[in-house]
Amino acid sequence: MVEIDQKFALSTPTGLGGNFPLKHDAPKGKHVCFVDNGNQYTELFRQGVKQATTALGWRLTVIQADQNVASSYGSAVTSSAQAGCDGVIMPSAQYANYQSQVPGAAKRGMVIVDANSSNKVGKGVVKVLSASKLQYYEGAATANVVLKHMAEHHPKGDVTIQTVMVPQFENVFKPILDGFKRQIAVGCGARCKVYTVNDDLSVATGPNPSAPFVAALQRNPETDYMIQSGVTDSGLVAALQQAGLKVPAIIGTAPLQSQLRDLQSSHPTTVAWVAQPFITYGWFMVDGLVRYWADDKPYDPWAHLPDVKWALYPSNVKDFVDGGQSAFPKGYQQLFESMWKI
Repeated sequence: MVEIDQKFALSTPTGLGGNFPLKHDAPKGKHVCFVDNGNQYTELFRQGVKQATTALGWRLTVIQADQNVASSYGSAVTSSAQAGCDGVIMPSAQYANYQSQVPGAAKRGMVIVDANSSNKVGKGVVKVLSASKLQYYEGAATANVVLKHMAEHHPKGDVTIQTVMVPQFENVFKPILDGFKRQIAVGCGARCKVYTVNDDLSVATGPNPSAPFVAALQRNPETDYMIQSGVTDSGLVAALQQAGLKVPAIIGTAPLQSQLRDLQSSHPTTVAWVAQPFITYGWFMVDGLVRYWADDKPYDPWAHLPDVKWALYPSNVKDFVDGGQSAFPKGYQQLFESMWKI
């Protein structure tokens, strides 16, 4: 029997359903630096940050980092200070990679927004989009997609599931895996075997990104489910087919353009993706800076919303995609502009 914990029941993307006004107007003339590490998700964050800072009339400078070089994040903080930025938006980086630069940034009056991570940060750093909660629920929601599919296609017998870990982004992937494994244990028990494929970033971004997954399925050719992320899924189906392996049902988190296309075309091996609206998150990051500077008690508005789990299937994906990317909740940009009287 498959049990689905309704605490993690999947929902449809909707509006935010609330307003979070400040005591003061948004400040004028701020200069914000955005650290771009070359990651595909970071590019989407940057789009939202650009839109939000433009709406506020702020200046935006993009500082380059290398996702394969941990020290480059600290160098990016130093470069941001040299550029005269009032705030730095740091998406998906481990705090240890830039921690030593934080005191110097604070002395200059420069605040750092730590976005989309589960870091335990120090003074001078504002947390927005804490992955310790957001990604945990994303993992649990992804497990519910699997459990729902299992109830229809694998009601009895053992089930093998392969998940993924990118060590360089453990602060993001670990909460997803924790939520996923916990929910699978509750809903499926001992008959579900969950394995984790370590996909080093140098491999994931290299010429043969699917090699770890091909090896995993060669060890467990009867794998029933492959849990992916948008950044690790590229070319996976073709690589498995070329190796003569059975392609398992693919369920993933954080889809990018190619995965959304697969959903829209009802690709036979793609079941669903639990999505995050990364461009909207860029607006959230800027919102965190506005609140830090304008409010007596700044807070992350995301933390005050209900736990959000968005599952995109072939049947609903077209309603929640704009320009080839996940775009929801509906109306956030209008809400942002209304809050800050733009």
